[in-house]
Formats: sequence, structure tokens, C-alpha cells
Amino acid sequence: MTLLVAGVMLLGCDTTKVTVSGTVSYQGQPIEQGEISFDPTDPRVSPDGAVITNGSYLAEVSPGEKIVRIRASRLIPAERLSKYDPPGLREDFLPAKFNANSETRIEIEATGDHTANYDLK
Repeated sequence: MTLLVAGVMLLGCDTTKVTVSGTVSYQGQPIEQGEISFDPTDPRVSPDGAVITNGSYLAEVSPGEKIVRIRASRLIPAERLSKYDPPGLREDFLPAKFNANSETRIEIEATGDHTANYDLK
């Protein structure tokens, strides 16, 4: 009986993901280090995301409508650090309209690879 229930549960779960890749820039410059997330509008679906490196990302994303959230960080200049701060400390620098308050949406189709480039201004 337990195997039958587990099998039915697995059949009901769609784990298909497609590749989404692209570039991300802010004020015309590639984002050197950051994260991009594709948050579903359906709260029952888990978000997907990827690391942004040198302005590019490659993610495996489940199909459906997504809210795109982008975060980026940069080194804090030494002159802004206190003597108590560790070297190499980073700060987020993108405005909230690109992450916490993002209204950017994308529809991820269930077939094929997708390219999505973001030039943030």
C-alpha cells in the first residue's frame, strides 16, 4: 500500500526544468557577482535561481510564470570600512525594485531553452 501511494505521489509531481541563460547588467556595466531568482507566482512551486558571474547566468527553471529578482554585491572600499570590519566585506547595491519589490515577470515555456537578458537602469 505504501509503495502504491508513493508511486501515485511521484506521478503527480512535475519536475521538468528548462535551461534559462542570459546576461545581467546595471547602468550599462555587467554585474560581476550576484544572484538571479525566478520566483513562481504559484506559492506551491519552489523558486529556482542561479549565480551571476561576470554578467552571465545559467539556470534550470521549472515552467510557469515567474517573478525575476536580481541581487548583486560589490566589495566595500577600504576607506569605508571601520578598523573592526574584516577585509573583503561586500554590500548589496541594487535598488529594491530589482529584488524585494520586483515587478519583472517572465513566462517560462515547458519546451526548449530560453534566453533572458536584463539591462537594469
